[in-house]
Amino acid sequence: MTNVNSYLHLSCLLLVSVNERHFSSKVHFATVHDRNGKEVDFLVTKDGKSWFLVEAKLADDRVSKNLEYFSNRLGVPGIQVINKDNIYKKTGNTLIISANRWLGLLT
Repeated sequence: MTNVNSYLHLSCLLLVSVNERHFSSKVHFATVHDRNGKEVDFLVTKDGKSWFLVEAKLADDRVSKNLEYFSNRLGVPGIQVINKDNIYKKTGNTLIISANRWLGLLT
């Protein structure tokens, strides 16, 4: 895993932990994978129910096939965080957002 990708993963974890303080309910996250090797970086749950998925990518602003697969399978939105400035686009049930905008949500 590259340093930038590690940074993106850490930023996702930080956002979840910061937002957890704003909810009266419990928010958790876990990596999701299936028997066929498909995986998504994080499934965020709220009150024990799937809430949304997060996938960190270096620069790919096309929807991750695995994110789309799990989003459809679980019936929750997906968020793809990328290391490109000023990206914000919605494609179906997935939001593709640049890390700088994602981190801006922390404030």
